[in-house]
Amino acid sequence: MKKLLLIFTVILVGLFVLLSVFAPKNNYAAKKQLWKINQKFKNLVKETQTVPEKKVDQIILRYQKFIQKFPKSPLRIQAHFFLGDAYIFKEDNIMARQKFEEIIQEFSDHPDIIENAMLRIVTTFTQERTVVGGYMRQKKIKEDFEELYDESLFNRQTIKKMITTRYKEENFKGILDIYQRALKNHPTTSLGLKAPLLIARLYYDQDQMKEAKKFLKKAIQYYPKFSQQHKNTIIDLQSQELLVTGYLAQKKFPLAVETLGNILIQFAEAPFLTLTKGMAVVKTINMISIDKINDPTLPITIYQKFILTYPKHNFVDFFEKVIINLQNLHIQ
Repeated sequence: MKKLLLIFTVILVGLFVLLSVFAPKNNYAAKKQLWKINQKFKNLVKETQTVPEKKVDQIILRYQKFIQKFPKSPLRIQAHFFLGDAYIFKEDNIMARQKFEEIIQEFSDHPDIIENAMLRIVTTFTQERTVVGGYMRQKKIKEDFEELYDESLFNRQTIKKMITTRYKEENFKGILDIYQRALKNHPTTSLGLKAPLLIARLYYDQDQMKEAKKFLKKAIQYYPKFSQQHKNTIIDLQSQELLVTGYLAQKKFPLAVETLGNILIQFAEAPFLTLTKGMAVVKTINMISIDKINDPTLPITIYQKFILTYPKHNFVDFFEKVIINLQNLHIQ
């Protein structure tokens, strides 16, 4: 818990510093006061001994007074988040959720702020997770979902490394509500985009496999439509990436490779296709084609199409070498 709150604190202090740069000069008093409160909060988080509840309550009171004293300060939103985090640190998750819900209501026109608050609410529920088995999901993991959130693709956390746990029913419903709200009201935020897959994973974590499969299928049906609604944008790209994740979860490897190929060709130019992104996509295409499908001709077809479509692209020389290597592999 302390480690989690320390991470929160570091992140928000970073935001605090950034906003401070752009804050009006007459906001100096607010900056100074919030900085002092933050320092006291960080020191509490770092304490190795059990922190007396009274000390946490003092921090909470300081944030509350700051919010009241500086109602128009651009730093007030940071104080709101720190206040919620202080309640998490106190392990008063009900009050923490209430504070984050207040943020969602008050800053309803700021999707990034809403997403941050929603993620905090999910955190309050995950802290109350109930352990039902102390073994790691390795061989016992359900095959239908062993690739979901595969860490080799887009750096998502793999289910294989998660401890087998279940949420209490009220916490499960609370997390589900957040995902559903994000999907409905803020579908283009990072949380909203991931929500269809996160819902499937949530049911999976509850060992409700029938529902997990149903919502995974829904996610795979959702992403192509949503992608088309945001054609040639970063939302389109991210939707297709998440679609690949869904296909891998269903072990539909040819469709995963096909979608990755589409991504490579559709988003071949900057700022979408960076060197890092391109290498990650190529590595994934090759890995799936060779290890899962045992057909190196699939990536060859994709890279040849890329070269024909973009004959002067910086990746052409690289793809020509990759094609030769794959052809040699196919001959063997």
